[in-house]
Amino acid sequence: MPKIESAEDVDLVVEAVGEGVPVDCLLESARGVENVSEIAAHPAVRSLALGEADLTAELGLRGDEAFSWLRTRIVVASAAAGLAAPGMAAYIEVRDTEGLYRSCLRGRDIGLFGRTAIHPRQVPVIRRAFTPSEEEVSRARQIAEAAECASVGSARGGGAIALADGRFIDAPVVTAALRTLALAESIAERGAD
Repeated sequence: MPKIESAEDVDLVVEAVGEGVPVDCLLESARGVENVSEIAAHPAVRSLALGEADLTAELGLRGDEAFSWLRTRIVVASAAAGLAAPGMAAYIEVRDTEGLYRSCLRGRDIGLFGRTAIHPRQVPVIRRAFTPSEEEVSRARQIAEAAECASVGSARGGGAIALADGRFIDAPVVTAALRTLALAESIAERGAD
C-alpha cells in the first residue's frame, strides 16, 4: 500500500479491505519514515519498504548512499516488530548493472534482502548480490557443525566456544550461520538464472 504515513493509515486500509488481509506498507514520506516503528508494530502489517523516488523529491537526496540511514531505519523497525527484512526499491538506471550490484551489496550489508526489478536484465544481478558466496556458506557450515558438536545455541542454553581459527561463536552467531545456510539452500533449490 503506497503513501503509508501512520498506523492510522494502516487502520484505513484494513477497514477498506477487511480483517486478515496482510498489508505491505510503502513509506514514501518523511512522516512515514518518522512513524516507521508504530507502522511496523501494527498487527496487520506484513512488510515495509521505502518509496525512494518520492523521498528523493521531498528530502532532496542525491545518490544511492544518501538512503543508507533511511534503509537502516526500516531494517531495525522491521526486526523489532518481527517482520521479514525489507527489500530494496527499484534501481532506475537499467543499463548500469555494476551500479545496481554495488547498491544491492550495500543494502545487503545493512540488513535489506532482495530488490524490486524493473527490467529482466536486473534479476540475475540482484540474485547474485543477495546470494551468499561460497566462502560465506563454508564459514556458516563450519559454525553450524561446531555448534552442533558443542550444543551452542541449543534449546538447553549452550554457551560459547572458540573455533580452531580463533573465531568466537555463541547462539547469535549460530543463528546467523543457520540463516545463511537456509538461504543458500533455498536459492540452490530454485536454480540459478
